[in-house]
Amino acid sequence: ESGVVSVGDMLKISTICSNKECPDGIITAADGVPTSANNQEVPVQNAGRIYVDNDKNGFYDRDGDGRMDSTSLGFETPITEDDLKKMDITFYWLDNDGELVAIKPNLADLALSDDGTLLGFALDPEKYDVKNMLTGIDKSYSKGGKIDYGYAVVKNTITVEGKSIEDPDSLYGMNDYMAPVISSTFLNPESFQRMEPDKFKVTFSEAMDKKNVILSDDCLAFYVDGEWVKLKPIAFINVNLFVFLLMIVLGTIILQRTKFGRNIYAIGGNEQSAKLMGLPVARTKVLVYGFNGFCSVMAGFAYLLEVKSGWNLALNGGELEAITCAVIGGTLLTGGVGYMVGTLFGVLLKSVIPALITFNGNLLSWWGKIATGGLLALFIVIQRIVVTTSERKKDSKAKTKQVQAEKT
Repeated sequence: ESGVVSVGDMLKISTICSNKECPDGIITAADGVPTSANNQEVPVQNAGRIYVDNDKNGFYDRDGDGRMDSTSLGFETPITEDDLKKMDITFYWLDNDGELVAIKPNLADLALSDDGTLLGFALDPEKYDVKNMLTGIDKSYSKGGKIDYGYAVVKNTITVEGKSIEDPDSLYGMNDYMAPVISSTFLNPESFQRMEPDKFKVTFSEAMDKKNVILSDDCLAFYVDGEWVKLKPIAFINVNLFVFLLMIVLGTIILQRTKFGRNIYAIGGNEQSAKLMGLPVARTKVLVYGFNGFCSVMAGFAYLLEVKSGWNLALNGGELEAITCAVIGGTLLTGGVGYMVGTLFGVLLKSVIPALITFNGNLLSWWGKIATGGLLALFIVIQRIVVTTSERKKDSKAKTKQVQAEKT
């Protein structure tokens, strides 16, 4: 490529200028000796520095038994077998005790792609005591829940001006390309007490996204006496539905039927005007924050009922979800306008979008968040247009009245 120097190119000092011979020796050394016209071509060499492509890095479970058994390491620029000899690669995973295990492949065990951009390593899980039933990268599976794993460390030796120099150790993240498997099952019979149906618990090898799990009419089946016995899911009404409806009704009554609710609208519309009207602004703010804490408690209670366990970081980032539902439901970000019924429809609309994308089956779950973000941006723009138009109308009416007053 013109103007670009690449590894393998040949360089030579030219002694021809504008199709004419230049004076012999256009470059002169410090001792006064000029360059000869017969100087030889020399190849452009690579220092040996590598550039890893994190998108191609990954852990795999080729046979689907729930144990990591191969890895890959990608490179942005092609490497050679000679480059591999200068590299020291270590992959880090968990053993069956939940401790960190270093997996150091031998050069003979590495497979390099034809284009030199992908390195593969097939390992023996027994040799390294790779943890059983672990197909995800989550340090909660480690001993004590505090050990990071699922990454690679690469040491490389480069040559600069004829000297061998070790690059600082580089740590690279790895992607999880392993399909989850069922790690254990447990049947908890309750029918003999006639209290509730039998409970069948299925545990997977990694955390599952239950929002993207679709249960069919024959979602579970058991192989009993040579025949498949289908177990259909039992239809029921979740307790959280009643909690949700209760909060909607309570919020509607507070906002529409109480003095406290009217104060909230007034302060949200214009706090300074509310103060001039003699409304208890400070007291109302404290009560609003207190009610917000009560709603957070109810959300935690609903989560507890849903997953049968508690985790203080489970709903971290849920604030944006709540704001999104409120804005889609018609609540103005500038304050003073909004209804609980509108927020209810905002929640329903935001829940329907990911469900439709999942039902489609051809799109990743991330498209649900992208669509929700786009919808939020659209409603914010619409709100801004409405507010701006309303302010212009008010200004126009005020100017008209002022002109009429001056005429009279």
